[in-house]
Amino acid sequence: MKNVLSLIGFISLLSTLQSQNYEPMALEGAHWIIFSINDQGYNHHALSIRGDTVLNGLDYKKIYRQDIKNQVAYPVELVPPYQFDTTYLQGFLRDDPDEQQVFGIFLQNTLECPPMTDQLLYDFSLQAGDTINGCLNILPFHDPSVVDSTVVEFLWEKDRKVLYANESTDLLIEGVGTMLGPFTSIIGEVHPGSPTALIDYCRGTDTECGLLFTSNQETFHYEQIKVFPNPTNQYLTIELPDGLTFPLRLRVTNTLGALVLDKTITHPPSQEILTTNTWHRGIYQILLQHKEGVLTEQFVKN
Repeated sequence: MKNVLSLIGFISLLSTLQSQNYEPMALEGAHWIIFSINDQGYNHHALSIRGDTVLNGLDYKKIYRQDIKNQVAYPVELVPPYQFDTTYLQGFLRDDPDEQQVFGIFLQNTLECPPMTDQLLYDFSLQAGDTINGCLNILPFHDPSVVDSTVVEFLWEKDRKVLYANESTDLLIEGVGTMLGPFTSIIGEVHPGSPTALIDYCRGTDTECGLLFTSNQETFHYEQIKVFPNPTNQYLTIELPDGLTFPLRLRVTNTLGALVLDKTITHPPSQEILTTNTWHRGIYQILLQHKEGVLTEQFVKN
């Protein structure tokens, strides 16, 4: 009996040490710079983590996307400053350090992961011979990837566990994701002409990570609208930035694109309060249209 208790204690200690050494992905100020080209042309962008929220009793970090305006054709040409003019919510991310796993909720449908549901993205507890699980690595017409080997490497100023797969042509990096991007399938290759590649990983502010806000219209240098509480279950306060030209058109749509609110604001209040208690649970988008453009933000209705 004593030996059994000792074994249980040893396993518990080993699990604690592993979770302490685990490098999470959902870290405030994390930035990924992504080179990407698709059928529509340049799709370079940054993904960043800022702010907290609670969904279904679980703590998440918010993931934002910033579309980069640098129109370059090769990964080596994408260098700072990375110019952007829009920021919008992409989804939510959380870590389970004890299990060394990463989970996420995407607002938009992807090839791999259904939207609006908590999905396993990465499992860094895997060892050689294990099948790589998670919705990012389950693709039509592809066999699941298998871990070839695991090592610890010093990458981006940290010792990180690296999982090599597919005869060491692909890899998963603890705290970072894949070399194609943090939310891209491991099934693929990085090569000189690759249409998608992770250019850099950085923790800090936008400025510290080389991101520069720019706009063709100087009058459009407004703060983003702020909403709180987020998530909400009854009332939502929208805090309007200064300098907007009235009248404003305020619209709210659900995830299917259906319009749930459409109103005109004729006078400049500092706040607009919405009553949401009759709305269905889910994620909603706010569109605030003014003379110079449109501001957007998203919120969750519990």
